Amino acid sequence: MQLELPRRRNGGRRQLRRGGFGSRSEATETLDHARDLLTLAGHDQARRDDVAELLLATIRAGQPLPDIEDVRRRIRADLSLTGIPTLADYLTEWLAGLTVEANTITGYESHIRVHIIPHLGHLPI
Repeated sequence: MQLELPRRRNGGRRQLRRGGFGSRSEATETLDHARDLLTLAGHDQARRDDVAELLLATIRAGQPLPDIEDVRRRIRADLSLTGIPTLADYLTEWLAGLTVEANTITGYESHIRVHIIPHLGHLPI
């Protein structure tokens, strides 16, 4: 399987290459999955770069490609797609998943935005 990824910011080429599939259909499914992940970024060049780097890192690590819904959620929440998540990433995701009253979420969001993220948000989990 080979997929031409968006060019690097300096104009250099990026290719996603992976072999060793059990069948042609398995390779085609993986290629389609990678294309679907790239499509999630739309026309946002910075996000397309992030998705491309995520794909390359995943293949280098010998891992399966990430779930499309997980990547979509991280893009919508403007979270990092690569690397170790920070406390700010985690808390933003945590808030998005809460199922409590709106006033409670508003209070939590305020405390996190004003007190936690400015001082500790950069720390990796």
